[in-house]
Amino acid sequence: MVLAFLGENCQFSILHYKIFFFVSLFCLLVSIFCTFKYLLKIEELKERILVQHSQLKTIIDDTSFITYLCNVDGTILIVNRNFSSIFKLNPDNFIGANLKDYCEDVHSSKIIEENLYVKETKMPLFVERELNLKGLQGFYRVMKYPVFDSDGNVVRIVCVNKNIDKEKELENRKNTFVSTLIHDLKTPIIAQIKALDLVIGEKLGPVNNAQMDFLLQIKDSCVYMSDLIFNILDTYLYDDGKAHIYQEKFNLIDVLQLTVSNLSNLLKDKGQEVKITTIENTEIFADKFQIQRVLTNLLSNSINYGFCNSVIEIDISQKDRYLHLRINNHSPYIPKDKINMIFDKYNSVSGLNSLTGSSGLGLYLSKQIIDAHNGEIYANSEINETCSFGFCLPKD
Repeated sequence: MVLAFLGENCQFSILHYKIFFFVSLFCLLVSIFCTFKYLLKIEELKERILVQHSQLKTIIDDTSFITYLCNVDGTILIVNRNFSSIFKLNPDNFIGANLKDYCEDVHSSKIIEENLYVKETKMPLFVERELNLKGLQGFYRVMKYPVFDSDGNVVRIVCVNKNIDKEKELENRKNTFVSTLIHDLKTPIIAQIKALDLVIGEKLGPVNNAQMDFLLQIKDSCVYMSDLIFNILDTYLYDDGKAHIYQEKFNLIDVLQLTVSNLSNLLKDKGQEVKITTIENTEIFADKFQIQRVLTNLLSNSINYGFCNSVIEIDISQKDRYLHLRINNHSPYIPKDKINMIFDKYNSVSGLNSLTGSSGLGLYLSKQIIDAHNGEIYANSEINETCSFGFCLPKD
């Protein structure tokens, strides 16, 4: 009986070992198969990466601009033929090098600053500036595009540089021509206004009502032309970085009321009324003349494109250390994709140009002035035909 039990137990153990052996063998085969499949997948990925790298290299090489791919810290990964030909080196010599090795310290910090901006904002960067690398000098249009990983983080940056020396030279010639033309037009127009003031003030003899109306119309046209000329002149000064801000302490409400008074004839012609809501203390430290120009541009724009017999509301408030001025009027609706462009140079949005002239410089110049004061200017338009222009400025 004992022997029979041992025989049965032995048979059970052999069967158990056989099952264990075949299960282990099966697991081993599955593991080998999965490993082989994984290795094939790795090879496929390597092949795909090599193809993509080759395609990217071909695209970069075929571009007519100076192009390279780098890390955020400036480590170079790929350069095209145009980049390598400037330094007269093989493209492979740049891989692993850093951009700071090829430029002066001031330009090195600028490059890293731009790269960090692209990394933080995750947006392309477009700037025009002077480059001074070893073998690469001049004005360039610098375009930087982010490259993302699977988590949406910026890990690489594609940099494209286009030389614009000829464009700059042409632009300088144009600016010189415009500045000369403006200077030649400015003197006679001012002389005309002075002469008209003498006649209108009856310094040269009495003037009847019909003649007075005619003279006032002529003077308005001359003033219009004078404002247009000075707007163009100041626009070029701001673009060239030659405009100066002369700051002084003044009361913003006083300048606003003076601006409204100067535009009273325009308000009467359209049957419009201005209502002002303000805080008690509106003192500000800024360029009084330039801020008055902004107020004139914004308010005249609101008058010109506002509905007849409507009310224009102006509100002055303070938030933190900033004064906010907002002009609300009732005017045709401007789509959002267009209203974002009304501060662009020479822009016309559905005929909406500043009253300072059809040059499209009034609102553009206003933005340059507010930006120069470290402020912010904005515009909004609602479907209910309510439009608002405004800006905020630091009080100090």
